[in-house]
Amino acid sequence: MFLLGCQGGSAEWPGTYVGKRTVPNADSLPEELRAPYVASKLEIKEDMKFVFTVGGIPYAGTAQTSEGNLLLTVQTIVEKPISKDSKIKVLTAKWNSRGQSISVPDPTGASTKEIVLERKPDGN
Repeated sequence: MFLLGCQGGSAEWPGTYVGKRTVPNADSLPEELRAPYVASKLEIKEDMKFVFTVGGIPYAGTAQTSEGNLLLTVQTIVEKPISKDSKIKVLTAKWNSRGQSISVPDPTGASTKEIVLERKPDGN
């Protein structure tokens, strides 16, 4: 199970958040490879299902609130079910800027820096 904890109520969460991760040596890649490699996007739907795409790898599952946190339980990675014995990390995301952005650890492990994801104004 893969969990991502965040502060806030469930009504606040649905929407789209985008950002770029800091990855060592990414600047040495050609732009057509670098852009998708550093790109990050978290989409949370009204039904609290989500897709968190990091470096082109989609993590998908369901979200629920618990004691002021949002827990994202990843059920698939690259559309394949997660094995029950997989070593999956628990990640904690933090609200920044009064709900306009969140910081999330990189689930791929390619970067030790948190990914800052900005909420898209239109929610798409």
